[in-house]
Amino acid sequence: MDMATKEKEKIATPDTIIRNENATCSQVELERNGIRTWRPLGRKIKSLRTIFNFDKGLNMKTSFVAILLLSACVVFATSNANAQQQTTQQQQQTTQQQQQTTQQQQQTTQQLQQTNQQNSAQAANAATQPQVVKKVGFRMANWRTIHGDGTKATTDLVTTLQKIGCEVKQDNHGNHTDISFRCPSWKTVSVQNDDQSNQWHQWLVDNEFETVVLNPPAATKLPTVKIRMAAWKTIHARSAQQAQALKETYELIGCEAVVDSHGDHIDLKFRCPNWTTVALVNSQAAHVWQDWLNKSGFETQHDHSADGHDAHAGHNHGATGHAGHDHSHDDHSGHNHEGHDHK
Repeated sequence: MDMATKEKEKIATPDTIIRNENATCSQVELERNGIRTWRPLGRKIKSLRTIFNFDKGLNMKTSFVAILLLSACVVFATSNANAQQQTTQQQQQTTQQQQQTTQQQQQTTQQLQQTNQQNSAQAANAATQPQVVKKVGFRMANWRTIHGDGTKATTDLVTTLQKIGCEVKQDNHGNHTDISFRCPSWKTVSVQNDDQSNQWHQWLVDNEFETVVLNPPAATKLPTVKIRMAAWKTIHARSAQQAQALKETYELIGCEAVVDSHGDHIDLKFRCPNWTTVALVNSQAAHVWQDWLNKSGFETQHDHSADGHDAHAGHNHGATGHAGHDHSHDDHSGHNHEGHDHK
């Protein structure tokens, strides 16, 4: 085959080129460029399609990524908003708790202030009001003897007598024991309340002691005498023993008493600036005590409600004709300075 024939075979017809799937040129381009230019142009067009399809896929992928990013942004924004809202709520709750705590602290402070004010007022009242002392005084001038049977009751009796300051003796006589006791000077038992006062008074009376109850229960059925001595009064005592006995007696009924020795004589100074009440075992004892107190310079008021009479002040019953309490052992006369004050 010669060169001319081969060259003819290489040249394609327009129809062949047009039928080619890659050939997409117009008739104008066919006339202008000739048949030989169609095959390169087809390859260019194929490259353009490839680029277009890549761009199209890239755009689709880019849109999907954008959607994902947008969704992520929305989720993040929503989460951030929720977190901020929760944080704000927590801050508000914390603020409310702090306010409640502050209010509680203020209430506690106010309560403490009120309590302090009440305590101060009570302390002021306690300072201005006299302290009420409750005690039961007793004395047994002569020996008293009872039989002991060795039981626990007898042992407890001896223990109690010794505890309150009595003299106690025990004599064993084989089948029994004699218990003797006395308390020649006045002694007292301090009590905390009215029940203790009643119990001690009854026990002492049952054992035949002389008794005086200082500031008895308000509902007592015992006869009472109210006493007061506003200013100090001083008397001479004939001996130290007499001064001590009188001092114990005045303290027994709630007075202040001071013994002062001056070498050649002994002074006893006493006073009872606030009204004090003493209860006696019976009306006769109350009359004897009131008579002695009047002679000693006290203001007195005797309540006769227990024996059917009204209370009266400063009534002198005299010391005669009353069995009651006998003060002859105390020798209360002394030397009276008529209120001479040694302060």
